[in-house]
Amino acid sequence: MHVPAKSSTQNTMRLITKLLGFQLLFLFHLSIDAQDCDTTVYEVVEEMPEFPGGMERLYEYMAGFTIPKVEDSNIQSKFYFEFIIRCDGSITELKPLKNHDHPITIAALNYLKRMPKWTPGKHQGHKVNVKYVIPLTICYMD
Repeated sequence: MHVPAKSSTQNTMRLITKLLGFQLLFLFHLSIDAQDCDTTVYEVVEEMPEFPGGMERLYEYMAGFTIPKVEDSNIQSKFYFEFIIRCDGSITELKPLKNHDHPITIAALNYLKRMPKWTPGKHQGHKVNVKYVIPLTICYMD
């Protein structure tokens, strides 16, 4: 018995149908991930966000900050920076909590903006947005 070969049009249609089904499944998966994170910002969660490699790596990263030259050659102060670690680990809403116009604050803001993505915080098994504050202690003697 002879079975007729499927036409190239039928094969193409089947391939397109499979690809579209895969794309729809992929898009559905992405929308579920996006829904996994709401807009609530927490201050304390069951699993706090973590800098890649942990606190030791965060200290190493912060040690790489170069203090700009300023008029007052003797500075001993703490600078505080607040930001939100989003569900995807990105940093947003970075701002100083004091000394807003100080040259060191401005330089530190630019440095902190370049931080890598963090491991996001989790609360009740879901990734959540978490507010975080980093103190930066500067002891600069000329």
